[in-house]
This record gives sequence, structure tokens and C-alpha cells, in this order.
Amino acid sequence: MATILQLESSNVDADAEDILQLLPDQFQLEQAGDGKGSVLLVPRDYSRGGTIIVLVAASTKSIESSATLVFSLQIIDSVLRKSSTKVSGIKGDGFDGAIIQLTGGASILLFTTTILSTTRGRKSLAHFADGKNWRKYLKKEGNDGSFVVMPLVKDEIDLAQLKSKLPKFPSLSVSVLQQNNQFQDFPLNSPVGIPVETDLFVGKCTFVLRPNDPKNQDPYYYEQIFSKKKRRLILQVQGKFKREPKGTLYAGGEISKPLKLGLVTKGLSSLILKLLKAFCNDVHYSYGDDVEKAHIVFPALQFFSSIIITKPGGTVPSIAEPFVESNASIKARMNNSVKADWNTTDTYSLAFQTMYLDLPTWRVVQLPVTRDLDLRTFWGDSFLALVMYEGESDRKRRHVAENIQYSLMMKIKYMGLSNTDSDKDASEDDDILPWDKASRLRHSDSFIDRRLERVFSGDSAVTPDSGIFQVESDDEEEDSFLNIPEEDIGLPLEDDDEDDDKTESEYFDTRSTNSINYTSESSVYREYNASLVDNTCPAWINIIRPQKGKYVATYALNIGTADTIYRTASRFAKCKFDKEAALMSIEASCSPRISSKERKRRIIGHALSPMNQSTQVQQKIQNLIETGTKFESTFLQNNPLSLLPSKRRKNAIYTGNIARALSECHWVEEIATLTNHCITFFQPPKYKQPSLRVTRLNVVKVRKLVEKEGPNFPQHYFMAIETIGRTVYLMFASEEACDSWIEELSKQPPQQLLLGDNDNRPLSPTRKGASKGIASDAQLLSVDNPTEEFLHKSSRWSCKQRRILNCRQFSFRDQGSFEITDPSILVADTLRLALNPDLLEVENLQSFLNGVSCLKNVNVSQLPEEERLAFFLNLYHVMIMHAFLVVGFPRTNFQWKSYFSMISYQCSDDIFSLAELDHCIIRGSMNIPTVFASKLVIPKSRYTFALTRADYRINFALNCGSYSNPVSIPIYNANSLEKQLDDATTLYLKQALKVKTKGSSNSLVIYLPRICQWFADDFGSGSSKDVLSALKIQKYLSNQEQKIMSQSTTKGDGISVKYLPFSFECRNLILAETI
Repeated sequence: MATILQLESSNVDADAEDILQLLPDQFQLEQAGDGKGSVLLVPRDYSRGGTIIVLVAASTKSIESSATLVFSLQIIDSVLRKSSTKVSGIKGDGFDGAIIQLTGGASILLFTTTILSTTRGRKSLAHFADGKNWRKYLKKEGNDGSFVVMPLVKDEIDLAQLKSKLPKFPSLSVSVLQQNNQFQDFPLNSPVGIPVETDLFVGKCTFVLRPNDPKNQDPYYYEQIFSKKKRRLILQVQGKFKREPKGTLYAGGEISKPLKLGLVTKGLSSLILKLLKAFCNDVHYSYGDDVEKAHIVFPALQFFSSIIITKPGGTVPSIAEPFVESNASIKARMNNSVKADWNTTDTYSLAFQTMYLDLPTWRVVQLPVTRDLDLRTFWGDSFLALVMYEGESDRKRRHVAENIQYSLMMKIKYMGLSNTDSDKDASEDDDILPWDKASRLRHSDSFIDRRLERVFSGDSAVTPDSGIFQVESDDEEEDSFLNIPEEDIGLPLEDDDEDDDKTESEYFDTRSTNSINYTSESSVYREYNASLVDNTCPAWINIIRPQKGKYVATYALNIGTADTIYRTASRFAKCKFDKEAALMSIEASCSPRISSKERKRRIIGHALSPMNQSTQVQQKIQNLIETGTKFESTFLQNNPLSLLPSKRRKNAIYTGNIARALSECHWVEEIATLTNHCITFFQPPKYKQPSLRVTRLNVVKVRKLVEKEGPNFPQHYFMAIETIGRTVYLMFASEEACDSWIEELSKQPPQQLLLGDNDNRPLSPTRKGASKGIASDAQLLSVDNPTEEFLHKSSRWSCKQRRILNCRQFSFRDQGSFEITDPSILVADTLRLALNPDLLEVENLQSFLNGVSCLKNVNVSQLPEEERLAFFLNLYHVMIMHAFLVVGFPRTNFQWKSYFSMISYQCSDDIFSLAELDHCIIRGSMNIPTVFASKLVIPKSRYTFALTRADYRINFALNCGSYSNPVSIPIYNANSLEKQLDDATTLYLKQALKVKTKGSSNSLVIYLPRICQWFADDFGSGSSKDVLSALKIQKYLSNQEQKIMSQSTTKGDGISVKYLPFSFECRNLILAETI
């Protein structure tokens, strides 16, 4: 195929001679002219087609004719080397070329083939193909007569004008570091490179973020970046180093303030770091301190998704389009097969892109094993900086902030979302645990993201040539990980189709018709026996129905048979047991916060317990037994090989049918696999994604439960798998299977399974050579899911927003079944551990977590009022310190409500949050805060063990860790409680109370702590005068302040009261005895 180009010329013979002289290997003369006719130039190789040039004598003296040709770089270089006055060079953005000005007035534009490789280049070529208007796209530059291609969007546009035409991201403020440590506003999604120059680097960059609607909001970048891709951002930098970097050139992220993290957030951070180290062991990170900024950086050679190095004279890629690096080059970089050569002569085109960082909403999104994470969870109101700097080659050396010299710093500050910036519920911004639900596995669209995904999925053989270089996938996402809401935990439940659902609903949903005094000690209340109920109906179980691939909710019953039997609630309801006594007993003696299925379990257990077995009841029980079901023959008897797909059994040492405890009274049947790497649990219908995975490296202890520890399931066997923060309980049908799993899990996992450094293993007191010292971050926090590790949303309770912290161990038997330490002693010992500066020592941490788990078993209802007050004050401070340890400090005053409503304990057969413990139990008989807004959010839950004593000193004894409160607390004791309350009041007021004179009149101003205003009604009628009168403040003043107050009182000057602001910033508490 040949293309014909016609050029007008005032001298066709001279023009033909020019072309043949400059392009002798490309054209030959086919037909000569006489100066007035036409000349025909054809390609030298007809067989490969090409371009035929026809030179035609012009009919006018004004010649504007031109032709545009595309040749290889070598051909154009040969034209430029001829040093003809008729030839000028062209420098484009991503392509080079030349202009041949023919003698007869026509022009030929030559471009390298790279002009065809980019959208921007092809658009430019279309403009140059315009035979008359192409000149306006070139500008002469320099003394050598060369030209540069004018940008399609003018480079020297005013930044304000440019930003007005770009997509809007009002939630972000972005600036870039320039010379002399000055920051300049940076326009996002600019179609032209923005000039950047620091002391080490000069060039330009673009920073492109994904808008909510990229197709309509950013059509320029939609096709080339966002269409059919999941990218959230792409940062491109292009330029030269002004001097060669010293040491290692790092790139990554920096945070402006040190991170203050709890175990959950630190665990999430540690998990992400562990995964990052799986593909780049040279990662350098710090949580930040006075010397080193919080950061995570990599050698720049491994950090950037694409790196293109252009030698002098070469064609630099366009910065307005994604830099494309070959897979072979990426593989070599990631494998460290090439050495970094950062010099001052080459031009570097660097690109970083990710699908996981959504800056406009300030979230990490689409992570494989957790839901989206609010970045404020990790660093509060700090700003993020994407940086590139030179640092120490030794990765063990600290990156001292004052010694760092930056090649690039892009500073991003989150300004917050308006209601129109996101479709999500605005209230979600206050969620302090935005990660507590599982999320989908995602397909990534960059090398780094894809490698992370492989590690998240548990692939221990992640290598650069194991398929991660495939083209990014646009397939539908895989099935989601199992979401776990309350009670039914996201299980594919079905009702027993043989049962009557209406009968069940009518039986269990009916409330007692008798009037119940909730706090009374009636005979009905005393009849309820938790031990008998737990023995009779120890749990409800989700049993697999293999044929349908779903679960059936059944209740385990021990009612006169050798083995436990399983019946559905509707089957029980059909037997028409007397529900009135059971309902009255449950409503009178049990918490209204139990879940619906736990309520059913207790009703069933109470109705069938031996204390209620009259002749009539025994006959109904016999009918229930004889109405057989298939569950006894199928529970824990399924063949896992017939249910679990073969790829899920790969490398399995054991595959078995087990049941796992989701709470003390709720079990779920699953298929489990045990490999050298982990224990993985699968559920119907497809057994495709794990419901739980426990990495063997995180297991600190494996043990078999003795009879008094486990639930009452005769002929079943139990084991416990302990990690740092939780215990996984498994049930087996045979002792042989249980013993085999215990034996295998007690072995040391193979060394080659370690991710990262060998010294980053969890400490295990059951393994040989276990250390006793303070665990490192990696040792302590090498957990599979930090949220599940330290928090629990129990199916036993209607948790709503509550998360139970004292969850490391379950208590399967009622507290009446075995001896419990005195509640006051237990809570005092636990608080002493919580205030221990060495709490993070492995032994202390496990003792603390086990201690708070034991608090679930105590019964405080029978304690005298003084002992209950001391107990609950100590428990409040245990919960505060536990919350700080696990979740970290609340970040803002707006977050306090969700924080104190979420942190919860299970205790005395009930659950309560910090807010409920404060306002509904300790201050249960006191006044609610006078601040109007607080009246709308203070919980109104009722507890049988709530205190009935009102004492304004309690307001000073409750210490939430705020900087407005004293830093120290005592361990309260009923025997010395009066003195301790006085001491707490004195300590608080001596720190906060201030007396000053104001103005020329020397009027007296008394400054009281803000809680005196919030709880003013506790001091009398709520007036400032009542507060002053109750406090008798003079005894808390210094000598000088007493003198000022005495003089003002003598003179009769007026006294005004003001309240100090309250600090919502928190700190850890210390034991008062250590001051």
C-alpha cells in the first residue's frame, strides 16, 4: 500500500534535488520535470509500500504547501547530521523531529515513530497534517534555529486560571516543595506538567486523582487513566537531578506528627508493613518521635510503578500520559537485578500509581481482607507528604528529620468532606472502627498492588515471575469475605422446612403477661438457675445441611439422653412447653441486651431444666426426644473432601469437619484445613473464601480443654488455639482428631514460611527458646486480623455499636460452676496490671487480657453499695486503659460519643459500654449533664446492679484520661473509699481551680473545671453558688489565692464564676502511688 502526497513548489526540480540529497535512502526519482511540470519521487523499495511525493508547479508565488512524514529516529538523526541550512530540529513533548524547508517554498515535516505511541502525539500529528495551519504549533527556540512544539494546552498558563478549569477536590489542600523550602499550591489533574525545582531536582510533575465521576468530571484523563481501570491516583515526576543523590534515594510517604496507635491500629499497620516487606525487604519505616518523622519509604527503584530513563538526545515521554515501562524492565527492578544509577545527565520519568489510596475521601480502600480504613484512624489530623529524598544506605539507621534533603515533597492536607463530597452517611466519619467488616478481594492494576494482593491471599510463594505481570484484569470481583453481623454472622441460614415458623414466632416473641419488677428479688427471679440452663441447653449451633449448602440453626440439648441432641426452635415450640414461667424468669433475671437467639436458648434451657420437670413436662421432653432429626448423624460427620474444593485443600496436612465457637453459647460448623502456614476455616455455600484464617506463626499456645473449661457437650472434645489477643475454640467429634490437631499445631512451623526477618516471630511461652522480654512491634502485632484479635462483636448480645474488649477467653460455664476470685480483688489486680508501665511485656499483656476476661464471670449484684462503687470505679479505669491500649486515643471531641459508646465489657451476665458504665451504672442515680446536646446522646440503659448513691465527688473520681484531669488515679477500696473520694476531689481541684482578680475594680473571678458546669445539678440546684458552696473551695487554693479571695470577700466585691475549657486530648493514666 502506498500513500501519495502532493506538494506545490515554485521550483520542482530544486525541491526534488533537496529531498534526494537529504533522504537518499528513502526516495528515488521516477519522473523528472522541466521546472514547470511535475516531478515524481517514489520509495526505493516498492515491495514494502511507502509514500509517493508528487511535486507540482505552483500557480502562485505564495507557497504554503507542506507534507508530514513519520520515520525512525535513525533516519531523522541522519537528516539533522547533514548540517544543511534547509533543516531545523523539532523538540516535542514525547517525540522529536525535523523540518526540511525546500528551495521552492514547500516544507516537509519529519517525526519519529514515537509520535504515534501516545494520544497526545497522535493529536499533535493531526494538527501538523493541516497543510496550511501547522506553523502556529511550532515556536523557534535558541540560536541554532530549532523549533519546539507548542503544547495543545498552554504550559505558561496562570495556575489560578488552570485550577478553575480542572476537577474540584475541595476536601484536599495540595502543595509542592520548591526552592528555599517554600511551598506552592499545586493544581490536581493538570493536563500539563507543573514546574518543580528543589535544591536537588528540577523538572515537572502531574498529580492525578480519581474524581467521583471521572468520565464527566475529567474527560481529559478518563480514557488514558481511569477508563476500565481501578486506579485512584497517579503521580508522575519528570526531570533531572542537580547533583547525584548521596546514599540511597528513597520514595514513599511521610506523616507530619508521630503516630499514637492502639494495638488494633498498630496491628493493622504492622500487617501492612509485613506485606510490603514481602516484596521489598528494604522498606524503612518509623512511627515517629522527636528525632524521626513517621514514615514508610522504599528505595525509589522499587517504589515507583514505572521508571523510564532517557539518555541525552533521546525522546522524553509525555508527562501528560501514563509512563509505560516494559514488564521485563519492571521485573528486573523489583528483583534488584539492576543497580540504581541516579545521575545529572539523564532525564528520569517516574510514576507511582495505586488503587488503594483514595485521597479525596482520606481512606485506604479495596484492601483484600478488611473494609475501607479512614486514614485519620492512623494519624489523626496530620498531613500526608509523598516524598523522595536521599537517606542512609543502611536501612537500620534512622532517618533523622533535620538531616533529610528532599528531591520532591508533595504535601496533602485533608480538609474534611462536605455533604456533597460523598454519597456515604456523614455519621460514618465519626466511626472510630471503620475497618470492622470484611471486604472483597480486589484485582489490582499495578505491579506493587498486585504483589500485595498475592501476599494478602496467603500465597507463600510470591515471586516476580509467578503470574503477577499479567495485564490488569477487568473481570468481576470475587465473592466477598464473610461479613459477620450479629447473631447469624452472615451465615446462609435456612429454616427447617419440616417446622412451622409461625409456631416458633408466636411462642418465643410473646412477652410475659405478668407485671415484672425488674429490680425485685421475687421468687421467679430466684428460680432462674444459669448453671442448670447452661447444662441443659449449652449453645445454639449452625449445622451444615450439605445437600442445600446452607446452615440450619439448632439448639443443643442434654435432656436424659447419653449424647447431646439437636432440635430447632420451631420443633421445640411445637411441643408447647409452659412458656409463662420461662418468660417471667428470663425477663426478671436476665439482661434485656441478650440477643434474640440467646433469649431463645435461655427459654429452652429453663423450660427443660430438671427443676421444672413435672410429669407433664417429662412427657413433652420424651416427645421432643422421639421426634428425631438427622442432625445427630450429620453434625461433625461430614466428609470435608466432598464439600471443600480441591484447590482449598492444597498443601493441607489435615482437613476436617469441626465446630468453632463464635461466643460462649454459639457454635458454627465449618470445614477447616491445617497447613504448614495457617489454619483456615470455610463455610457454605461454596466454601470459596475463608471465614477465618489463623497464621501458625501467631499461635502462642495450643491446649486441650479440661471438662470444667468446656461447654456441656458429652462425647465431644475441645481444643483452644491461643494468639496474643484471642483464643479460638474448636469442637471435634472424636478425641483422636482433637489430639492430632493439637500435636501438629504444637510443632514449630518450617522456617522458610517466615515473612520478613526471622527475628520478627511472635513470642511463644510454649515453644522452646521463647523470650520473656518486651516484644517488638512485629513480634507482638504479627496478627491476621487486628480487629478480631482484640475486639469482639458477640452473637450472645445485641451489641449494636458495642465492641467487647475483654474477649481473649470465653467462659463456657456459669460463674456458679467454679470458684471465682473476689470481684474487688480481681478488678484491683487487673487495674494494677493496666497501669503497669511494662504492660507490653508479653507475660504482663497476656496476664492483663486474661484478667479482664475473668471479669466476665463475676457477679456484682450481691455486693454492698460501697464495694460496688469501688469495683465500678476501678473497672471504669481498667476499661479506659484497655481502650487506649487496643484502639488508641479518641482523635477528636466529635468522636468521643462513638468511642465511649463502642468500648464495652461483658461483666456480671451483661454488657455495657464506657458511656453506660459512667452514666447508667456509676452515676445511675445522679443527674444527667446540663449541656443540651449531651441529653440527646447519654445512654438510658437500665442495669440491676446500678448504684443508688449520689455523690458529687464521683465526678472527680472518674478519670477519662483527658489532659483536663489529673494524670494519676488510685486503686479504690471499699474500706477507705470516703478518704479516696476526698483525695480525688482535692487532687482534681488543686490542679484545675484558679482564682484571679479582673480589671481596675479587682473583681474576683473563680475558674472552675468544666465538669462543674456539666454536672452542676449534682452540687445542688445547678447554680454556680451551689457549686461553690458544696465544694468549699478555699481549702483547695494556694495561700496567695486564699488571700486574694479573703480580701475580695471583705470588701464586698462581686464574685463571678467561669469554667475552664475541657481538653479532649487524652493520655495514659498512672498509678497515684507512684507519684
